[in-house]
Amino acid sequence: MPFDAVTVGCIADELNHFFSEGRIDKIYMPSRSDVILCIRAHGENKRLLISCNPSFPRVHITKSSRENPITPPGFCMLLRKYLTNGKILNISSPGGDRIIVFLIESRNELGDTVEKKLIVELFGKNSNIILLHENGLIADCVRHIDNSLSRERIVLPGLPYFPPTPQEKLSPSQASPDTVKGLLSKCDPTKQADSFILENFAGLSPLVCREIVYLWGADSDLSISSKSGLADAICFYMDKLAKKKFSPVTLWDKSGKPIDFSCIEIRQYGSTLNTKKAEYLSEALDEFYNEKERKNILREKGGALLKTVETLLARCWKKASLQEESILSSKGCEKYKVKGDLIISNIYKLNKGDRTLITENFYADPPEEITISLDVNLTPSENAQKYYRRYNKLKNTAEKAALQYEHSLEDIRYLESVQNALNQCEDLSVIGEIREELESLGYVKASHSKLKRNQKPTLSKPAEFISSDGFTIYVGKNNRQNDYLTLKMSSSKDIWFHTKGFPGSHTVIACGGREVPDTTLNEAACLAAYYSKARGSAQIPVDYCPIKNVKKPSGAKPGMVIYDNYNTAYVTPDEEQISKMRNNI
Repeated sequence: MPFDAVTVGCIADELNHFFSEGRIDKIYMPSRSDVILCIRAHGENKRLLISCNPSFPRVHITKSSRENPITPPGFCMLLRKYLTNGKILNISSPGGDRIIVFLIESRNELGDTVEKKLIVELFGKNSNIILLHENGLIADCVRHIDNSLSRERIVLPGLPYFPPTPQEKLSPSQASPDTVKGLLSKCDPTKQADSFILENFAGLSPLVCREIVYLWGADSDLSISSKSGLADAICFYMDKLAKKKFSPVTLWDKSGKPIDFSCIEIRQYGSTLNTKKAEYLSEALDEFYNEKERKNILREKGGALLKTVETLLARCWKKASLQEESILSSKGCEKYKVKGDLIISNIYKLNKGDRTLITENFYADPPEEITISLDVNLTPSENAQKYYRRYNKLKNTAEKAALQYEHSLEDIRYLESVQNALNQCEDLSVIGEIREELESLGYVKASHSKLKRNQKPTLSKPAEFISSDGFTIYVGKNNRQNDYLTLKMSSSKDIWFHTKGFPGSHTVIACGGREVPDTTLNEAACLAAYYSKARGSAQIPVDYCPIKNVKKPSGAKPGMVIYDNYNTAYVTPDEEQISKMRNNI
């Protein structure tokens, strides 16, 4: 993400506009890398998030609230001591670097007015939040940097603060046509144009450098051989940045995943990404990072549960394989019954001590001669019983193995449906519901924080889409939702969809018996295919029928149903089509 110096300068100007002369009411630290300042300015209360998280360092106004620890970190207590009720005099980004300085007027222990500085350094994994006393000494910081971490710059309480050494590059305000053309004349003409901009101009991210090249109109050949056109493009953009003509945007893929953001308009991706414009950069950053963090938490929590489900699946497959081997090995048990019967039918001519019985096997078609081994220590009747016992043992083993094999296959089908739901999950509440479902069925050990005995678990709503003909289409996001959607929420005249032979979501067109156009039928089938394990394949079979033809067998696991009198459609889901139906809401 391009939290470059230009973006930092943009957000600093924006925050200065909102918070200049504002007062800090409260200070929180929901995590060891995040500080939230509650500020009242111009008659409004706003929350400012300052984060030195190595993955997402940033500063912006936020609307989201977070849970705070019972015991605040020491740095939070220090900020409260020196900055609570402090007046914000100025917010700036000096030197065109990725540093934001908050100049705050407060009172010391003697009641004298003093000026403190809260410095935010946004340098990726080296990001930091530093509080300075009025004499320029460091009061404390989130990350203590000593000799073991850096030999060039030490950041510790009690030491003077020195900003990082600035890069020897031109700022946007220094990008005159003559200067740019002079740099281009000394550069290798085969060099990539965006690399040239990145290496020579300070404060620009690779995204902005590529945007300048895109504005230049370069084709697949990105060398800087067309120097005059590139110089004009660079000067045009640098002038916009120097004059602080910002147009904040965020970039999202077709599935709604956050990809990038910028303080200037980005057009290089064309229609491959969706662009959202925002009036203020803070607004864009808050939406972008909230979704980014939500996706990360979703991946962490869902990933842990998914790993558990995959382990359970592997065990079930191994168990089913052993049961199948047992069934196959027991298939020849009938021959032992035949041998026992033949011994009984020939018992009148057998004696104890005989080693074999040679007789005609009248069970065969056509009848044939057979030789049966006998135990010399047993009587003919005991030999027959020996063969009957072996027959009964193998028969019982086969019957039990077949029953267990069916249970294993049922577990596999169910766990595969859970696996599919987790792979496509987009909501934290759905993960919680899936875990509760697995706990209730005994697949996962119950967590300590269980609901009260009489308290029913909440159930989130199925996903909702609007077809091109205006019909509402619902898609279950887990097995409990599938049951609720199909068996309770929908009318018996609604139309139900499910992929044939693949685990997936129950999909319902809420038509109430009205005639449904082929376009909507196809779109609903595409949704059922998209939210199934077959996603990404072509010509996916999807069965559909009225809900009155769908039944849930007694004792069946969540999401498991049977159906009859159905039709089958073959569809290839399209993400753009799915996104369009979602956006129609």
